[in-house]
Amino acid sequence: MNNMQIHFSFKKAEALFYYILINKQASRDTLINLFWPDFDETTAKKDLRNAFYSIRKAINYNVFMSPKREIILVNPEIHFICDIFDFMSNNKNSLSLYNGDFLEGFNVKDAKGFEEWMLQSREYYRDVYTNGLHKAVICNMLGNNQDLAIEYCKKIINLNEFDEEAYRSLMKIFLKLGKYDKAEIVYNDLREILKRDLSVTPNEITTKLYMEILKKKSLISSFERNTGSFFYKRDKEMLELNNYLIDFLDNNPSKSIIIKGQAGIGKSRLIYEFINTLKDDRITIFKTECYQSEAVYFLKPWNRIFEQIYKYIDKNNIVIPPRFNSISSHLFPFLDLKNCGGAYESTFLQGNNNETNYQAAENALSGILNIISANKKLVFYFDDIQWIDNISLNILKNLIVKNDSILFILNIRNDYKIEFDEFITFLKPRKLIHEIELMPLTLEETFDFSHNCFSNHNFSENEKNILHKKAQGNIFFLIELLNILKNKGKLDEIPSKIVDILKTRLFDISKDERKILNILSIFFDMANLEEIQCVYNGNYLNLLDILSSLIKKKYIQEIKKDCIYYSFNHNMMALLVYKELTESQRMFYHLLIAEMLEKDLVNSDKDVTLYSKIIYHYENSDNKIKSLEYKIKNLSNYLHNFHEVFPILCNGNPSVNGFAFLSSKQLCKEFSIIRHNIDMLKREDKYKCSELQKIDMEFSYIIARDYIRKGNNTKGLKIVTCLINASIDLNDYKFTLRCYKIIIYYCINTCNTTMMKDYIDKAIDIANCYNLNEELSVLLRHKGYLHIMLKEYNISEKTLKQSINIFTKIESKNNFSLNIAAAYNYIGESRRLQSKYHEAICYYDKAIATLKNQETILGLPIFYTNAGLCFYKMKNYTCSKKYILTALKLYSKIDCIWQRSTAYCVYTLLMIAEEDTQSAITNYKRACKYNNMMKNPSEKELLNELKELLGQ
Repeated sequence: MNNMQIHFSFKKAEALFYYILINKQASRDTLINLFWPDFDETTAKKDLRNAFYSIRKAINYNVFMSPKREIILVNPEIHFICDIFDFMSNNKNSLSLYNGDFLEGFNVKDAKGFEEWMLQSREYYRDVYTNGLHKAVICNMLGNNQDLAIEYCKKIINLNEFDEEAYRSLMKIFLKLGKYDKAEIVYNDLREILKRDLSVTPNEITTKLYMEILKKKSLISSFERNTGSFFYKRDKEMLELNNYLIDFLDNNPSKSIIIKGQAGIGKSRLIYEFINTLKDDRITIFKTECYQSEAVYFLKPWNRIFEQIYKYIDKNNIVIPPRFNSISSHLFPFLDLKNCGGAYESTFLQGNNNETNYQAAENALSGILNIISANKKLVFYFDDIQWIDNISLNILKNLIVKNDSILFILNIRNDYKIEFDEFITFLKPRKLIHEIELMPLTLEETFDFSHNCFSNHNFSENEKNILHKKAQGNIFFLIELLNILKNKGKLDEIPSKIVDILKTRLFDISKDERKILNILSIFFDMANLEEIQCVYNGNYLNLLDILSSLIKKKYIQEIKKDCIYYSFNHNMMALLVYKELTESQRMFYHLLIAEMLEKDLVNSDKDVTLYSKIIYHYENSDNKIKSLEYKIKNLSNYLHNFHEVFPILCNGNPSVNGFAFLSSKQLCKEFSIIRHNIDMLKREDKYKCSELQKIDMEFSYIIARDYIRKGNNTKGLKIVTCLINASIDLNDYKFTLRCYKIIIYYCINTCNTTMMKDYIDKAIDIANCYNLNEELSVLLRHKGYLHIMLKEYNISEKTLKQSINIFTKIESKNNFSLNIAAAYNYIGESRRLQSKYHEAICYYDKAIATLKNQETILGLPIFYTNAGLCFYKMKNYTCSKKYILTALKLYSKIDCIWQRSTAYCVYTLLMIAEEDTQSAITNYKRACKYNNMMKNPSEKELLNELKELLGQ
């Protein structure tokens, strides 16, 4: 009761409680018969009253009531939670509530009536549970959730080890999954249990199912993985092959099978393993291979088939009509056939213009196959039919149509010729062929394969990622990469065998298709239609046809995002195509793409999404100046978003909304690389120093900002002063304005109002002169804060509202929500400093609400910190703590130190109020750390007060 366990003084009282609770009500006579049947009436009624008294005393509440003297009811005012009630509600979680029998382990002496009721209830609830499990098994089997179905079957068997229906369901699941050995084990377990305990055997239905399992198991044995020839089992595809073979052997309507997939995906190995596991005397298998070098010669695949057929005929003493022998010997002279019936049959093979009549050959072959398939089922396996000649393909197609006593198994690469489209399109509507496409291994399957193939190697995460990225699920590629790893201990090259396979795929494409592949290999990762068209510079509809053809041949794929993009299906194919380009081709294409991407820039923070691509292409076109320019722009954009107090946002900018910031070590490394590149370019004769001056200024600007961000104001301001002078000499007023703003931020943090006023006035003059409204709005916000620092609160709020009005009216692609929120925050600061705490909090909350739907947290920790300080001043410590903890959580997500020291100061004060001295000291030290970086005088005063409090 109310999370407290109730202990009853004696068992009959507890049992009485359970009985009434489950049944909702009971008569006094019933209760006496259940618990005190052998007692006289007076004693029994007395014991009943004592039991109720004991229950009331234990629970300290009237859980039962008796509106009528003879009937006891559960008090409807009490809310009981009982697993039995929830279990019987039959909701989706009901089965999970059954964790044992009803009142399991509970016994009451001298209460036979209750014991009988308890046992009956126990059986009833167990039956309800068992029926529910059976329904759940069927539901999950139909929904292909086999793992859950297996789990439910096992639960049924644990309840009742003689439940044959559960065993059958388990056998059906394993049969469906192709796990015949497991299905057989289930049957044997059932048979042993029934024989041992009941001296009976499984019923007819179970036995029939078991025979079906044995039949399928006889056709396909389990695969054994050995170190010499590892085969990665594809259960789903193996099961499909097996099911079609079963239909074929049972004379059911069956289909021939075509296995599709990229070169090296495991098509041939899958069929080889399947055929080698067939254990049935009713089957005769003939195999042939198609080779690329033979694709121009007629009937080469059938040569090998006929050689096997006539050996089979000779071995089994099968008589073939002379006419068929004659035609066969004419088409395949290598066959040593005796008594073929003379040369007169050759007239059947002559068509118009003395061409061979292959219809006659097809009829002869069909006739021979009909004879030898009278007592045997024939399986024909054609490997790599993408290289088959047209005549052989046509004969194959017609034989599939005519001969239902033959199962044809074919495999073909994805990049097949158009003739095979016609071949498949002809057979599929007639339900004569079934397609199975082998998909690349998943990430998990790749790791599983690698561990099985190279079991004594401890794969690093880097090796796993390289294997998955380079092999991309292709088993042959994966094996070759693993061989390199075994022999050389590293993965830094493409194996020659992989290169050979990839090169063969490039033989059968047109010049235009190769040109598109060349262009696509140049792109960073993928390209849309417009980008490809811009470089291709050809007919638009023709380009669509080429792309469609390359997709059909599985060289490239479509990727749907904001528009349709195209990329290679395999990274190694992209790398091979790229490497086969000449150096001049690469540089030309890279330059063309870089200039194209540059035209897409819109001069806003949104441009950052293109910078990495532009850098990549300019670097590879050997345009070092442009590459360096965009590297600095990219870094500058990062610092703008993370190192300004309230930057102007760009909706959808990942660098703003992602909050993935660089570490100091990473930033130093980036700075070092750029400085080295600038110095190197200055030393090269082909570049004039004047061309690099602007780039050098931009780089120095971000270096200065980073110095100030880290608290090294002296170095930072020295660089900024030099940049101001240089930009004035170059009449670059926008750059001058950016430098002024750095000094204004510095003045805010050091409370240097004199310097701040001077630089704000200079900056406003530039903004007014050149009609820079966005900059003017930001500067007015700074001016408003300057008046707060000077305690000119009325002027401050008037200036801040002016800033908000300008921001609201400006029509721009940029997002000023953070700047508007910052202005509300400053008005809040104005009210707080006037001790108008309630009004201040309203403005802080307004600032927070302004960013509610902006998907950014920049600025929010500052607003929460100020509100937390305000609540502390009002001695509302609960709200103060709530706001400060939110602020600290937000600070942990972004690289921002503005007012971070204040947040820790307020938290220290709250810990002192809670008399948690250790936490107070810890947070005081954190506050000192961030103040040392910012050197804010007002925060320093607060820290000094804290030091005294902690000293006390």
